[in-house]
Amino acid sequence: MLTVAKAPIKIVTKTRRGISQNIENLRDSKKPQEENGDLASNDPKPYFQPTNGKKANSLRAQQEAISPQHEELIKFIYDNFTPFDLESWWGKRLFNTITKSVP
Repeated sequence: MLTVAKAPIKIVTKTRRGISQNIENLRDSKKPQEENGDLASNDPKPYFQPTNGKKANSLRAQQEAISPQHEELIKFIYDNFTPFDLESWWGKRLFNTITKSVP
């Protein structure tokens, strides 16, 4: 929480609660939006396809045609990949750094 020791109270309330607005001003600003809202409702709404469903994955598989070169790269990486323990690698690196710095 912020503490302001020598600032006027008006500034503190504006920063904590935001600038106060009259309710009448808010009502007047909403009226033109409601009138324009009727025009906007005639426009078609955008449709977003879900990204976490099985349907999206099957569509993606159908759309992508895998070339022989791409298939060869996938097979090469799959056959030659050897997993390693990243945590132990960082531990060894840290140990070597510490032991080399000590005379």
